[in-house]
Amino acid sequence: MNHFGDTVKFLRKNKGISQLQLAVELNVSRVTITNYESGMSFPCYADLVKLGEFFQVIPGVFFENNGTTASSSSILTIERIKDNLSESLELLKKV
Repeated sequence: MNHFGDTVKFLRKNKGISQLQLAVELNVSRVTITNYESGMSFPCYADLVKLGEFFQVIPGVFFENNGTTASSSSILTIERIKDNLSESLELLKKV
């Protein structure tokens, strides 16, 4: 099983973008994205961080192995944290 590649593919499709669009965003080739998704290669640390930033997930999400393809619960948790932080910042601005 290629959990890393499956997760990249899941997140990419969930965002509704092509391999080429993701490659452009990360400044890599489309073949690189294909290789990530197929398990033929893995990103260096810097590119892993870029992937996480692009998909707004912590890099560990790519390596979770809880029996599912990409942990949607982790992704949702991160989204909730972002929302809570945004709300807190707005409240702090009013003080």
